Amino acid sequence: MRSTRVHIVLAALLVGSACAQAADLPAPMPVKAPVAAPAFSWTGLYLGAHLGYGWSRTTYTDPTLPGWQVINRPDGILGGGQIGYNYQFGAVVLGIEADMSATGIDGTTYDVAPFAGDRYRDQLKWTATVVGRLGYAFDRTLLYVKGGAAFAKADHEYQWIGTTAVATGDRSPSGWTIGGGIEYALAPNCSVRLDYSYMELDKRGVTLVEPSYAWVTDVDQAVHALKVGVNFRPWP
Repeated sequence: MRSTRVHIVLAALLVGSACAQAADLPAPMPVKAPVAAPAFSWTGLYLGAHLGYGWSRTTYTDPTLPGWQVINRPDGILGGGQIGYNYQFGAVVLGIEADMSATGIDGTTYDVAPFAGDRYRDQLKWTATVVGRLGYAFDRTLLYVKGGAAFAKADHEYQWIGTTAVATGDRSPSGWTIGGGIEYALAPNCSVRLDYSYMELDKRGVTLVEPSYAWVTDVDQAVHALKVGVNFRPWP
């Protein structure tokens, strides 16, 4: 009986000592909850550059020759720059942008009967647009559509078959544009994009002049442009 009491006393002392040591242990340090990264915002001014490919459909007609027309399809590379401003509220992004491209869009075609062999050449020197943009943001990815005004400068040539003389003229038409694209932000101040524009330029007469004669013809032109670009925001 006495040994049993001794064992009980020893056990009580051991349990008490263990509890005392546990009570002396330092309290666990509080752990901070992870801080959520701020949502990306497209709001701000941006400047950028682009490079791409353009193709066109140029139609010549003459009101004095009913039913006659010549269609040329020039194409080539283009490159330039853009400046714009975005404002984001929620996932919706509103913006305005102006761009300008120097182009190598160039092409030659030949007339058919009754003027078979006559040569026409079209060179689109530059295009420019001023557009409003409406987009929807998926964090760093932005899908957008756009529309507005378009401007251009084009040179035209006509050569009558069997002659060496070339009649030349130029025009600076305006019109409208629509398009869209996708843009992805690589960093708060840098994004890359793929952009498409369709430009419908107004039908306008051009005088093709050669030393011995001059001829006025109507020219109607539509332009497609597919561009890859990069934008930088000076103040992200």
